[in-house]
Amino acid sequence: MKKLSGISNISLTQKICLAGLFIAMATILQKVIAINYLAALPFFRLSFGAPAVIVFSSIYLGPFWGAAVGLFSDVLGYFAFDASSFAYMPQISLIYMVLGLIPFFIFKLLEKISKEKVIFFVEIGVLLASFIGLSCYLIFVYECSQIAKILIPIGLFILIGLLVVFQYFANSSKHGFYAPIKVSFTYFISDLLALVVFGGLMKAWAFSATPEGFWSLFKAIEITQGLVMIFNVVFNTLLLATFFRIGKKYMR
Repeated sequence: MKKLSGISNISLTQKICLAGLFIAMATILQKVIAINYLAALPFFRLSFGAPAVIVFSSIYLGPFWGAAVGLFSDVLGYFAFDASSFAYMPQISLIYMVLGLIPFFIFKLLEKISKEKVIFFVEIGVLLASFIGLSCYLIFVYECSQIAKILIPIGLFILIGLLVVFQYFANSSKHGFYAPIKVSFTYFISDLLALVVFGGLMKAWAFSATPEGFWSLFKAIEITQGLVMIFNVVFNTLLLATFFRIGKKYMR
């Protein structure tokens, strides 16, 4: 079990207290300080920091703690703060449990990779490919205003640029095993697998009634989640860097 204990060197009591704090933080950020349940996009959720809290809890405390933070923050958020008319859907909570489970294992794998530049170029390459694909879809396929067709791609490109600049300067100083590039890539893969791919499947399952509707809705969700992912990677990388800086004293 020690191999799954996270990177912190704190006691079990401290972990329980921190897990409770992380659940409270993620709940507030996910349900109160967030954009949820737009009329046109019932599966849309833009949270300002909750995914970062869940991912950090997985890396810092361990995968099972992270899964608990993800699961209970969504369950508590629904029953305490949810303002929608939707019934409780366990598929949605499962998404956030997976988001809290997998970052630890991704981070542990990246610890063994010494060439951080490779990680950096893979991440930026995939983000740019996503940016090009999403921008082409918005410009040539999706029905929206001309202003949106211009401003959204520009905004996404600026966000990717900010991520490149941050990683370049942040990684120039020594951070040990938790280098910003590895932290950012951990979040990126976790978001891609848990929120985009797995989350898209779970939300399509929750909101569709027929097989035909499932795949149609899944495609629409993937477009939306792809847009949100680019914002999430940049915003939550900055938050994670802050969390790691604060918790540095208690890391192994």
